[in-house]
Amino acid sequence: MECVTKDDLRMFRMQLLNDIKQLLTSQIKEEITEQKKWVKGHVVKARLEICASTLQNYRVAGILKGKKIKGSWFYCQEDIDALFNKGRGS
Repeated sequence: MECVTKDDLRMFRMQLLNDIKQLLTSQIKEEITEQKKWVKGHVVKARLEICASTLQNYRVAGILKGKKIKGSWFYCQEDIDALFNKGRGS
C-alpha cells in the first residue's frame, strides 16, 4: 500500500490546475474565433439611418436578430451589413 504525501498532493494540484488552464485557454480561443461582431442599437440606427421604432419593428419581424444584454440590445454586424446592402440594391 502506498502513502500519499503532501508533496504528491501538491504536484497533483499543480498538474490539475495546469490542465484546467490549458482547457480554458483553448476553449476561449475557439470562442473568440467563432464569435460574430456585435454592435449596440444606436450604431445600427446611425448606420441604417432609421429610428428606434423602426429598429424595434425589424427585430420583432425577424429582419434583424438581436440579443438583449443588461438592458441594451446588440445586433450582429453581418446581419446589419446584409440589410444595409439589400437596402442599397446590391
